[in-house]
Amino acid sequence: MADEQARGARGEDRDRRSDRSWRGRRRRRRRERELKAQARDRRKRDRSAREAAAKKAAKRAARAPVQAIDVEPSASEVSGESHESSRTERRLIEKQQTKRARRSTTAKIAGIAAFVVVAAGAGVGIRLATSNDDAAPDGQAVIDDSLPDGVDAQPALLLVTASEDADPRVADSIVILAHDRRTDASTILLIPTSTVTDVPGHGVLPLADALRFGGPALVAATVDNLLGIHVDGVADMTYRDWAGLFSRVGIVELDIPERLVSRNEDGTGDVRFLAGRQQVTPEQSAELLAFEVDGERELDRLPRIQQVLLAHLKAMAADPNVLSSVVGDGVPMIDTEMARPELSALLTFLANASTQERLDVRVLPVRPIGAAGEDGYRPDELRLEALVNDRFAASIPSGTREGRSLQVLNGNGLPGIGQSVAEQLVPEGFRVVLTGNADDFDHEKTRIVIYDDSPEQIEIANQIRELLGVGVVEISRTPQSVVDVTIVVGRDYPPS
Repeated sequence: MADEQARGARGEDRDRRSDRSWRGRRRRRRRERELKAQARDRRKRDRSAREAAAKKAAKRAARAPVQAIDVEPSASEVSGESHESSRTERRLIEKQQTKRARRSTTAKIAGIAAFVVVAAGAGVGIRLATSNDDAAPDGQAVIDDSLPDGVDAQPALLLVTASEDADPRVADSIVILAHDRRTDASTILLIPTSTVTDVPGHGVLPLADALRFGGPALVAATVDNLLGIHVDGVADMTYRDWAGLFSRVGIVELDIPERLVSRNEDGTGDVRFLAGRQQVTPEQSAELLAFEVDGERELDRLPRIQQVLLAHLKAMAADPNVLSSVVGDGVPMIDTEMARPELSALLTFLANASTQERLDVRVLPVRPIGAAGEDGYRPDELRLEALVNDRFAASIPSGTREGRSLQVLNGNGLPGIGQSVAEQLVPEGFRVVLTGNADDFDHEKTRIVIYDDSPEQIEIANQIRELLGVGVVEISRTPQSVVDVTIVVGRDYPPS
């Protein structure tokens, strides 16, 4: 009896110790979460303070005494002090031919149509050495970067996907498809939609919100601005659109690494996909693009998108009939302004590259924001620059010059005015660094303020005025190191 009581007492003592240990662990975890939340809040406050200080400095500089410049001044006509301003932009660029000009020139479109029919099967842009005279070391490809007039060196398509039933519609995935005709290299770039960046006209937001505020056009302007490139077309996709596109390929085989369970509101789960190699229907492929595992971060979801896209591209390359079924009629389920022959050629290039080790799938270089469990990222600028130079050099607007980083301030009170200005300037090699409101909305004329009276900077200011169709060029006497040009948009924009 005594032994039993002793054992009971020891058991109760273990239970008490276990209970205390469990409660202690819970208190420690709760304290850790509190400390992480406090650290996250401090980082957010510090970041907000830095952004506010930068905007305040830029606004002070914009309000500082300036010198107005007459239309088309020469360097000798402009007087004033010379200031040295540090440049924040590395990929600064010259004017290139815009997609509107390409679309308006019907002869060039016809040239593209004729070219891509041949290019799809011949692999234009690269040729293999076939004789001693043509030999390349170690059987390497000999690059031929000559292209017919009017043919884009690197067609690039931005695919923005969102649920058709979502309200408001925010982007679930953002993907760039590109092919460099000069090197015969194809690229798929997966962009996390929770990447925080400047959305022209709306401030610093996740990329997903750009679709809600300005549709696919604002997503394209934001991505162009973020990467410093110019995409040729943007497509607003739903999962029904993807299912329709995949239906032309048919069933594909995927190796799903883990069981995927969809969680219901009552806490129960439905197994949607088993782990292992399996046959997947077009509808299931579209579902995989959208599938989110409870609690996973966006970067963990991107490999599923990559797997689905590669499986369909390889199926297209393996069967000419499947390829013809997808691209033969111009791919109508992809709603984009890109010319249909160019779109068909792009998908054909990607399909062929997927089976010949010429297709590179990349993820936008980012760093996480906040504590574990949160889903937010910021661009890794150095790695991003290397990525663009490596895979999207032909999509950078031609030329490279300094002096093209911009701050755009709304001075007329019209909603979305920053987006409109960005859509005019970003394709021409400018980059919007900051956006916001001016000190008031009563500016009658658009002011284009520069902080350097060099001939090169005055030429850039005049180019901005020509692109916008309005504006008075001014030289600020206050040096500015945050941006090269401040545009205070007045009531004269957009020009009537």
